Amino acid sequence: MPRIKKNIRGGERTMKRHSGHIVVFIFMFTFLSMAACSKPVQPTIYTGMKSEISIEAKNFNDNGLALAQKGQYQKAIEEYKMAIMKEPAYTDAYVNCSKAYYAIGNYDMARYYNLKNKEILDSKATVIRESEMEQDEKL
Repeated sequence: MPRIKKNIRGGERTMKRHSGHIVVFIFMFTFLSMAACSKPVQPTIYTGMKSEISIEAKNFNDNGLALAQKGQYQKAIEEYKMAIMKEPAYTDAYVNCSKAYYAIGNYDMARYYNLKNKEILDSKATVIRESEMEQDEKL
């Protein structure tokens, strides 16, 4: 009889030892099953809109941010304007330029760049809305 108890007790140890592996296996199986059944998500590219900002424009914007942190707002404004020249729809550059003008007390120019940013965002929203309507019509 003692031999049976040893086997039963050994079985309990084995079960405890493997229960963690079983839980991990069930979790992985569930996760992979859900991933296999889900639709792959792809970024939507809207016609008439660039999906990325050039590295050159980002560099100008980043340089402007660094200068603004040092309090060199006039130089920062020049960098932001260069970013805008490279990428006219780069909204971050408009926002940063507006903030720099505000920091030096030129509220008219701050408002101008803020309004330009709003115009760009509104036009992007219109493009997205129209593109989504076209997609709905195709369905």
